[in-house]
Amino acid sequence: REGLQAARAADYSLGGFGALPRLLLVHGRLAVVRTSFIVHYCVYKSFIICLLQLAFAPSSAFSGASLLDSFSIMAYNVFFTGFPVMVAALEQDLPLPTLSARPELYQDVAHADALAMSPGSVAAWVARALAQASVLFCVPAAVWGGGVPAGGHSASDADQVRHARTRGRT
Repeated sequence: REGLQAARAADYSLGGFGALPRLLLVHGRLAVVRTSFIVHYCVYKSFIICLLQLAFAPSSAFSGASLLDSFSIMAYNVFFTGFPVMVAALEQDLPLPTLSARPELYQDVAHADALAMSPGSVAAWVARALAQASVLFCVPAAVWGGGVPAGGHSASDADQVRHARTRGRT
């Protein structure tokens, strides 16, 4: 009776030790690979938003204005976190029979620098984020123009002030 209660309360319950190698070598390896990707991707995704905001600061004359409104940031986090996580949950870098037949693959993953949060792997993901953020900021700025004129206010700010003044008179 106590064994049954323990099995119900446990995260994993094995009917016999015959299932243990598959649990560790196949599902354990896949869990390490998937979790590592998700952690690295979340760092990457967050750096893109931060770098875009930092790039926008000089364009807004360091006024503290945000490039994106709160709904856009929320949608970005949902879209670029939700879908990659769902895809990563189904990711298998090697076929399951290969993982079962070659236990040394588990050791390779356990000692891989690309999967750990080593300074080199984090720097590689941050470099990708920097490259993508620079493209995401510079291309639209080059196409539509950007920045703040010498007076410190953009034309749209002046138009909004003028519209608010004229609306108050009527």
